[in-house]
Amino acid sequence: MFEVFQIGSIIIHPVYIAVVTSFLISYLLIWDSEDKQELYKLWLKSIIILFLVYKLSFLIFDISQISSWIYADGGSEGLLAGIVVSYAYLIYKTDRLYFVESYMFLAVSFIMLYNYFEYQSLSQWPYLVLMAVSLLSLSAMYFLSNHFRKILTVFVVTTITQLILRMFIYNGEILIGLSIIEWWLLISLAYVIVITFRGLKNEVGDTMKANEP
Repeated sequence: MFEVFQIGSIIIHPVYIAVVTSFLISYLLIWDSEDKQELYKLWLKSIIILFLVYKLSFLIFDISQISSWIYADGGSEGLLAGIVVSYAYLIYKTDRLYFVESYMFLAVSFIMLYNYFEYQSLSQWPYLVLMAVSLLSLSAMYFLSNHFRKILTVFVVTTITQLILRMFIYNGEILIGLSIIEWWLLISLAYVIVITFRGLKNEVGDTMKANEP
C-alpha cells in the first residue's frame, strides 16, 4: 500500500517515519512538565512491547517462519495483537489526565502523517480530506491547551470522522471486519475514554482529600 523509502541498502517504511515524527511533534506541542520525561518513557516501553509481540507472534500465527526467525513476524494478526497488548499496558500504567491529553496530541499527529503517506501512495481525495481534518484538529488542540474537555471533544470527533470516511476507501487487509488502522483508531478511542474517566475520578478523590480537615 505504501511506497517505501530506500537509503542505500536500508529500506524505511513510511509508518516508522510517521511514528517517529509524531513523537517529535507531540514533544514540541505538549507543554513543559515534570511528567514529560516519565510520559515518553512510558510511550517508548509501549512501542517496544508492540514490536516484540508483533515479531514473536509468528510462533502462534505462522510457526513455519521459525527457520528464518530473525525476519519473521506475526503478520496483520500479530500487529493487531501487539497493539492490543501495548494499549493494555498503557491502561494499566496511566491514571492521570495529563497522560491522556498528551496522548491525544500524539495520536492526532500520527494519523495526520499516516493519511499523508496514504495520499502520496494512492492520491485519492478522501485521504486529502482526512489529512486536512487531522491538521485542523491538531492546530485546534494546540490552541485549546489547558481546556481538557474541549481537546477531548476535538479528538473524539476527529477519530469518529476518520472511522466513517475510512468505510468508503481502501484501508488494506481486513481483520474481523476492520483494517489495522481502523482497529488502532477504535483502541485509541477506548484508551482515551477509559483513562479520562479514571483521571477524573482520581482528581475528584484528590480534591476531596485536600479538603478534609
